Amino acid sequence: MAKHYAIKCPNCAAPLDILGGGRVSTVTCSYCNSVIDLNNHYKVLAKFNTRKRPNTPFEIGMRGVIKGVEWTIIGVVVYKTEETPFEEWSEFFLYSPTHGYAWLVYENYRLYFSKRVRDFDLISWQERKSGSVFYRGGHYIKSEPLYSVQIEYVEGALTWIAKQGEQIKVWDYEGAGGRTLSIEKSGDELEVYLTEALDKNDIYKAFNLNYSPKSYNANSALGFEQEEPQEGKKSGSKAVKWGFLALFAIILYMNMISFTTPKTVFNSKIASKEYNGTFTVNSSAFMTSIELSGLKLGQSSVEFNLYKDKKRVLTISKNRLIYIKKELFNYWYYRSVKVILYLKLDKGRYSFSIKNNDLKDLKVKIKQRVIRLKYLFPMLLLLTIALIVLGLEFLYSFRAKQVLYYGAVLTIIIGFFVSLNFLFYLFAFLIIIALHPEMDLNKEANEWSDDE
Repeated sequence: MAKHYAIKCPNCAAPLDILGGGRVSTVTCSYCNSVIDLNNHYKVLAKFNTRKRPNTPFEIGMRGVIKGVEWTIIGVVVYKTEETPFEEWSEFFLYSPTHGYAWLVYENYRLYFSKRVRDFDLISWQERKSGSVFYRGGHYIKSEPLYSVQIEYVEGALTWIAKQGEQIKVWDYEGAGGRTLSIEKSGDELEVYLTEALDKNDIYKAFNLNYSPKSYNANSALGFEQEEPQEGKKSGSKAVKWGFLALFAIILYMNMISFTTPKTVFNSKIASKEYNGTFTVNSSAFMTSIELSGLKLGQSSVEFNLYKDKKRVLTISKNRLIYIKKELFNYWYYRSVKVILYLKLDKGRYSFSIKNNDLKDLKVKIKQRVIRLKYLFPMLLLLTIALIVLGLEFLYSFRAKQVLYYGAVLTIIIGFFVSLNFLFYLFAFLIIIALHPEMDLNKEANEWSDDE
């Protein structure tokens, strides 16, 4: 159990319990935020005027067992990153008569145990400052660039004089098992801390807490609070992530099926003056394409008629286009070599007739289950938005310190994916051209769809 004694705050006369043994040098009043020097006749050194106490489950004086050792919370320090996006977390100063001092870190609803280590080779590190270090047989890799934090709030007993706005530079190295090695520089002093993740439920139980109210986190720096996420909310967050991944998979699938699922139900050259045929539409979820082609199609008198249940659905020729009893406009151009129509046809059996008086190389191709490329571009836009949202989540879920840096990374990722989509379309187009060498891009082709 931590021994303690009590004093009165020299500024507001509030009673203050001094916990933490003989190395404690300052105490910050929880009532008036005055920093009191315990080694110089209780002189008031400074005052934290701009902040209220963070709303956390832990309080000064609480006791709990961490890693088999009983610790007492004797102070608290709130840190905030200096670069955007701003992050903020609370570190509770722990004291044990047998094990000295340590920290219980409360960040984004997660708990960590951090203790200073004195056997790390700082001299070698200062000489190299490499991207990885070795410590006690473990390998630690630098997780992010150097960043700076500053002190926002202090309460309770500390073994040094904390100043509001004091800047601390931090180098983080991540190791196996959720361990982090942090090298911190304040002024000319370097300190090394080994931090390990803790099970939140075990720690709450150890400190006799049944905690579920609003929790103070980085968002409070912006002026609002959030509820601590329960398991269902965590699952919801995961569901959002998996939802975006599912959207990505669907869009990728739609890209693939746009070239793989169309089924050709009729494909033939028509040399006779009159021709009759039938085909079946098995799904109304897609479109049906009808393609007429010939070197002198625009100069011919070809007429194509489509029927269902002996009722005319479509008529197209050089002089007219009639779709379900509605005449639209004269359609074929003089130089046309191909006409493609996209129709939203109901399921069922269809028949067609062709009148061809003067075109010997007329070719007719009918395909069902067709997806037009123009429908894929909105999907690409949705995918881009999804990538931006996921990128922003990445930006805010890690201790990112350079918005420009991560913004550039995000831009590169989006650009890469857009380029990948473009290459996919280009590759597919080249395959189509290779499979159909009769297509001449220098000659005119007309398209019409009943959704335009």
